[in-house]
Amino acid sequence: MNKRIYLSIPYSEKEEVKSNGAKWDPKLKSWYIPEGVNLNDFQKWYLTINDIKANEYFIAETVIDCWKCKKRIPVFSIFLNEYYSLDTEDLERDWVWDKIEQPSFVSYIRFIDKQAAKHMENISEGYVNMDYSKMVGNGYLMNHCPFCEMKQGDFSLFEDNPGVGFCVSTLEQLNKMKFYQIKESITLSGQTYMSF
Repeated sequence: MNKRIYLSIPYSEKEEVKSNGAKWDPKLKSWYIPEGVNLNDFQKWYLTINDIKANEYFIAETVIDCWKCKKRIPVFSIFLNEYYSLDTEDLERDWVWDKIEQPSFVSYIRFIDKQAAKHMENISEGYVNMDYSKMVGNGYLMNHCPFCEMKQGDFSLFEDNPGVGFCVSTLEQLNKMKFYQIKESITLSGQTYMSF
């Protein structure tokens, strides 16, 4: 398991994050916090810390009705059988990655590594990308309607409508979804969610 925590840092803040001990990963083109560096020095950027890692993952696909144009559309999510979550209870102690063995969807993805983002873009045919949500107050990886291009927010896909989107309440609903297995590691920041 990679012991780095990747960050999404604005270019204008690169010197500040570097002076706090972050390193540049030229392969992933991203700043990261190496193991042993105090996470308190990075609280300013904490919302962009990639707090979920997995050795493999799935891209889940289901269908919903677009709330705007009412057409039937595909929507996509990251699905993890098991994963590691950074325990942030005490940022001053050594990093602790808790192993979570509960299958979960990931919503409100604020950061996703470049390779996983490419897989999502290819499978979703470009209709899942970073966009800003007024409701949430920041950007996250969001589904869009392929017909009217309207945003399909994660609240309605994961929380608001039991039995719709990824707000599943039965195994039968889960079994109706398509799952694309990706046998590669993933690093991301978001909320894990399973409703049953």
